[in-house]
Amino acid sequence: MPGPDLAYAARPTTCPAHRIADEFWLLAHDSAGRPLPSTRTLELGLAAAVLAELLVEQRIDLTAGPVVPVGGRRPEETVARSAYDLIDGEPRHPVSAWLPRLAGPAALAVPRRLTAGEPPAPWLPARLLGRPASATGARLRQGLRGQRWLAGTDVIVAALAWATGLDRDLLRWAGRPARQFHEDERAGLPGPIRRLAVDTHRTVGTISGIR
Repeated sequence: MPGPDLAYAARPTTCPAHRIADEFWLLAHDSAGRPLPSTRTLELGLAAAVLAELLVEQRIDLTAGPVVPVGGRRPEETVARSAYDLIDGEPRHPVSAWLPRLAGPAALAVPRRLTAGEPPAPWLPARLLGRPASATGARLRQGLRGQRWLAGTDVIVAALAWATGLDRDLLRWAGRPARQFHEDERAGLPGPIRRLAVDTHRTVGTISGIR
């Protein structure tokens, strides 16, 4: 897997820098804290988002098919480290096998990370679970509908939104150019990230019935 020359590496980052799974959690909940997709779809999406964090940090690779630990270094961050340790201690499995395994732990750990502020997250509301007033959905919606290059990891979150059906809300009433832009952004992702999104889409379709 390439290093700093990944296609999205040169893109401007959002400020503050949000973790991919945190952004996905926020995207997947409405302003009252209610999940938008089914519980199972949400959990699978969070698992995929944690795998995406490991891919971006170059702690795993899936170019050859199975998810494989690389680099020999455990992540410092708690959620990513727990997932990495589980992957490192098991035989090699494809994404479709890891998503259900990581779904439950990710569903518990990601909101806990958000409320704990790891890293510190002053942009979160005081009562996260009751009122997650995130700008994630608005930012992605504006970028996709306006056909503007998505910043930083937003393009990965948008790909996971497609994989879990959350992009239906992002693109509601949007025309064909916006939908084509969304597809082109996804196609431009580095191979391992793109494969993760496609495998997640298939797994969610199989388990949750989302197509």
